[in-house]
Amino acid sequence: ILLLTSNQIKKIETDCFKNLTKLKRISLQDNMIEDLDSEIFQNQLILNELNIDRNKLKYLKNFTFCYLKKLVNLSLIYNQIIFIEADTFYGLE
Repeated sequence: ILLLTSNQIKKIETDCFKNLTKLKRISLQDNMIEDLDSEIFQNQLILNELNIDRNKLKYLKNFTFCYLKKLVNLSLIYNQIIFIEADTFYGLE
């Protein structure tokens, strides 16, 4: 479990989670994240819960969540999302 709640995070580097391959839960809620790179979760093959509530996301890019094959719960409430690309959720079941 990685809890980064309420830290005023604005940007997350693409390789930030690269070596954290055994995470099952990531909480990024209550930050100021404006953008997620489409490769940011590429090594999170067993992640089953991702909370990105209460940030400043406006756009969700294609394939952002495609590596998250075990994802059961994705929460994006209370953002400022105005556009979701067609293949943003590609690969999720």
